[in-house]
Amino acid sequence: MLDRIFDEYGLIICGWSGEWDHALRGAFLRAPNRRYPVYWAVRSKITASAQDLVDHRRARVVPIVDADTFFRGLRDRIETLAQSLEKNPISTELLVNTTKRYLTSRDYRIRLDELVEQETEHLVGHIDSTEFAPDRPWDQMVFRKRVQNYESLSEPLARMIGVLGRWGGDSEMPLVLDVVRSLHRNAEKRTAGLNLYVYIRSYPAVLIFTAYALGLTRARRWMSLHRLFSASVDRNYKEPKRVIETLFLWNWIDDNVWKQVQGREAARTPLSDHLCDIFTIWGSSFAALTPDFEQMFEMYEVLGSLTHLENTSKADIQETLKNPQDFAYVPVGRAGWHTENVDKILAEIQKDPMRSELIKADFAAGDREYLDVIVANFSRVVRRMRFR
Repeated sequence: MLDRIFDEYGLIICGWSGEWDHALRGAFLRAPNRRYPVYWAVRSKITASAQDLVDHRRARVVPIVDADTFFRGLRDRIETLAQSLEKNPISTELLVNTTKRYLTSRDYRIRLDELVEQETEHLVGHIDSTEFAPDRPWDQMVFRKRVQNYESLSEPLARMIGVLGRWGGDSEMPLVLDVVRSLHRNAEKRTAGLNLYVYIRSYPAVLIFTAYALGLTRARRWMSLHRLFSASVDRNYKEPKRVIETLFLWNWIDDNVWKQVQGREAARTPLSDHLCDIFTIWGSSFAALTPDFEQMFEMYEVLGSLTHLENTSKADIQETLKNPQDFAYVPVGRAGWHTENVDKILAEIQKDPMRSELIKADFAAGDREYLDVIVANFSRVVRRMRFR
């Protein structure tokens, strides 16, 4: 147990001279790694025995008045950081790297689940605070601040979940769906208040879903991506719906609402643009060295739109398309105006090997003709958006 503690945790040492308890001293000296920091708090001059241990672990010596003052001050500083809602970038990277390490071996499976569950509980605890209470009068600045705070709180977990999508396997899917469903269910607990504040309570679920979908897209795990899109989400007093019908673009929130976010006032697809910008940064944890992140992001959105159309039968879409002015409803993101990328994406989807890969992954119910039909419908919607 001591070997594990010294190897896997940082330490704050206070009140130990380093001279007594030879077993403890021996365990300290056995630890080969210096991955995590050690702080040695002392009231006076450090002893020669303690100095040997400090040198061995390259510990930082912290002069203190007494233990009570030291730990109270430390607590106050931690509370100040927590109140700012900004996750320490170092701790975020530690969570991401720990997630990657736990993916390397089945022996870490329980620890991985616990790590994700703990971070989910941490997120839920914050978003249930009075700061996010929906029973407040409308204020654009309050709305913008809430969006920023939801993002700050969700970032560590989103980066971790993106790692599971990129480097994980099918065994992580139930865990991720549990996280998404838990966040969505928690958001729906509060229905009284200003509608916009109520709606964006599920924003963390949108961010986690998007992170996993992008990780899967980066890994080209098409079957898992389709399973994610098609998974059901319970809704209060309503029939369950697929994730793609609940947390994706316009299905989640009216695009015009997102024009309230600073810098998105004139955007044609404000939510899609905003998410793309966020994950361009967050994606460094799981999508590094992507030749064109925007195109990868838009590939995810196009495949999400095509999956959404699977709720309408092939025959119904074919009938709708007989009228040159008509089309089946489908939410569309940046691909609606980003011509260069969407043309490349649709060309890739319509030819092998990707066409066969998508059919094998059960897109369009594994029906090639059905895939052609929903791509044709999507293309018609995109053409309309370009001329709006």
